Amino acid sequence: MIKFLYKLRNKHESIFRLFLFFFSLILILYLFPRQAKFKYEFTKGKPWLHETIIAPFDFSILKSESDLDKEKEIVKSQHLSLYNFNKNIFDIKAEDFINEKHYQGYRLITASFEVADNAGYIYAFITMKRPNTY
Repeated sequence: MIKFLYKLRNKHESIFRLFLFFFSLILILYLFPRQAKFKYEFTKGKPWLHETIIAPFDFSILKSESDLDKEKEIVKSQHLSLYNFNKNIFDIKAEDFINEKHYQGYRLITASFEVADNAGYIYAFITMKRPNTY
């Protein structure tokens, strides 16, 4: 017993350091969360209910040309067009445009249109003649 007390007296500094180390370790482990939690709730098959999540970095999704072509075909087959183009209605509306207040008396020469594929815009080109000109 006396030897034990002598060792305790001579090595009390190292024993105290070990005690502090284990106490700190236990305290840190106690304060850490038990399991990781995702701060958003979601259900598969339902719309996202929280604000938009934006990644802090960009990443590319690499697909082969055949995969891209397949996806384009799927989109085209499932696409519901918002309008149906009718050339007769286009000509009638071009005539109505000419007959408005600013262009009264003008004659319609040609009316054509062009669809910009990349943006989905329809550009109309109307050629008219001034009144009293041949």
